[in-house]
Amino acid sequence: MSDRVKVRLTDSTYVELVRGILSTVFLTVIAGAAFALVGAAAVLDSRDPALFLLWGGGLAMLVLRIVVLAAYRKHRTGPLAPRIAGRIERHFAWSYLGFAAVFGAFMARAFVLGSGDIRLLVVGMVFGHGAGVAAGAVLRPWIGLPAVLLGVVPTVIAAFFVEDHRLWGVGALTLVYAGGGMATMLRRYGATARQISLETIFSRVSARDEQTGLANQIALVERFEELSSVRRSDLNIALHVIQLDGFRELNEHYGYIVGDELLKVASRRLGHLAPPGGLAVRLGGVSFALVQAGLDSPDEADAFAAEVHQALSQPLNVSGEDVHVNVSIGYSFGPQEGAHLATVLDDACRARDRARLSGSGIARSRPTDSAAKRRLARSR
Repeated sequence: MSDRVKVRLTDSTYVELVRGILSTVFLTVIAGAAFALVGAAAVLDSRDPALFLLWGGGLAMLVLRIVVLAAYRKHRTGPLAPRIAGRIERHFAWSYLGFAAVFGAFMARAFVLGSGDIRLLVVGMVFGHGAGVAAGAVLRPWIGLPAVLLGVVPTVIAAFFVEDHRLWGVGALTLVYAGGGMATMLRRYGATARQISLETIFSRVSARDEQTGLANQIALVERFEELSSVRRSDLNIALHVIQLDGFRELNEHYGYIVGDELLKVASRRLGHLAPPGGLAVRLGGVSFALVQAGLDSPDEADAFAAEVHQALSQPLNVSGEDVHVNVSIGYSFGPQEGAHLATVLDDACRARDRARLSGSGIARSRPTDSAAKRRLARSR
């Protein structure tokens, strides 16, 4: 691949490129209908058993491709892990390249054996195959480029072996168009990959709080959706809402510049406390959240809340001076699968308010939390 189209893919860009091939069901159905009709005409015209077998094999590969696309249709939107994206890509490639190989062999044989009308249909199908690949597999060139070669080159070679020399021009023209189409595919892939990369960068920027550098509520929504979509009924999730109390008095005593710096210092400490697979978020003002996922028992959430409270209760060094802040933490614990952020966040905020009013520092959501509500709904 030339430097002009060489793209360094991040995981998020790769996922979006793979996701693009899941939108090719309509193209696959159109290609299948065209291949079935033209193939039937070629088989009836030649009465060749080998051509009939190739026709049946091509239809089987098309059905397999539709099955693959249908099986992974749910991943067209929502979270998609790079590992799953790789599996989708491989399964799609097997059916896609398998059809291209059978298609190329069928069209070449039909071109050699067929009448003038059949050859005209074959040339149209070969050009249509190239256009279909350019539209459906352009975002994965390692699939698209071989698919063009497998589908087009056999007919080009066949054109040079027929007795009618006028058909050599058809073969040469087809080869030229195929080469131009492949070059266009590479350029389009490079441009699209760069665009997706930029969009990903911009989305990450918008998902960050400008003042503290922590994730914001946009990132919280995205991460929570990703975690709650994991199909594991044995895993639990905890959302800890943290409030730094007394900031108004601190601002009045030290000034707003020191107050802003104190907010940044506290945010950095929270960022270091975020567990693996979790997230540290600024909800706004002096309110923050920590996501803790993949838990086995509420004891893990209890211990983590105590750890966070102890860490933030330690003096925060601002401009060489140690400053103490009061910390109130409320958290909600429940099943990770299918968890709803709005409900869980509301439960955790209520628990935080109880912790602040009671002076206990830490409080867990009561049995009216989201997990209990889901258990009640299932029992009805």
